[in-house]
Amino acid sequence: MTLTEYDKAYASFIQQAILGFAEQDPLLSKIRAVTSRHRGPHRLYHEQKPIDLQTVEMESGSTLAFDAIRRSDIEAVSAFVHELASGYVEQMSKQFFASADKVVGVTGLEFDARGKPLSWDLVNDMLERMDIDFDENGAPKLPSLVVNPQVAREFENQAMTQEQSARHAQIIQAKKEQYDAAKRSRRISV
Repeated sequence: MTLTEYDKAYASFIQQAILGFAEQDPLLSKIRAVTSRHRGPHRLYHEQKPIDLQTVEMESGSTLAFDAIRRSDIEAVSAFVHELASGYVEQMSKQFFASADKVVGVTGLEFDARGKPLSWDLVNDMLERMDIDFDENGAPKLPSLVVNPQVAREFENQAMTQEQSARHAQIIQAKKEQYDAAKRSRRISV
């Protein structure tokens, strides 16, 4: 194996290890990672309007002593990879939220809770404002709710009241009727 081949193999190993660490992150584990050489903006469309998300360069640094490589010091290499992965996860999370803010702003799906804690009433308010798709069995394809871990823990402990549950069911039923009405095609025969 030449030095160039070794360098490529080592870089590939480091990249796979970093992606493996990222898959353990609660947020990034839900996002499919794709390697791309594309350097321009990524274009999304909402109601025929383009949304350009600029490609952002990210870098993370760590130091690994040459002697640790030469000796194949697994502990030193593991600490090195973990430090790189931690920087990668931090930067990817920031980039995700920056992109999400831009997309949500353009789509009009921003929701200001005005400082109120996350509750089922707020979730129902959000669902009323958005379109919901349904699968072939009629089950709603509800959006993911991305919140910080503390808010997620607090929300997980909340049970819906009967009133909130009834309102939730009414919202889903109304959204299903809207979805079905939009999917119908009418034909007039002459």
